[in-house]
Amino acid sequence: MDIKEDTCNKYLGIYVDNRLVWKNHIDFVYTKILKFGSIFYKLQVKFNSRILEMIYFSFIYPHLLYGIEVYANTNKAA
Repeated sequence: MDIKEDTCNKYLGIYVDNRLVWKNHIDFVYTKILKFGSIFYKLQVKFNSRILEMIYFSFIYPHLLYGIEVYANTNKAA
């Protein structure tokens, strides 16, 4: 049985690549958060800032925080 080498794997919701650059994971989080930009733009006229803050801490903040101990303290990616 041959072992296949892979460049990137998703493990516990974090994309880990073979060079520990974290570009794939950061791109994944970025695209996930980018979807909420237009939603907040439309909601800002309907809700006050407190409700928008609750929505932010419910949908966006967990994506930023999850696994940050692993990938945030690495060197700059090229």
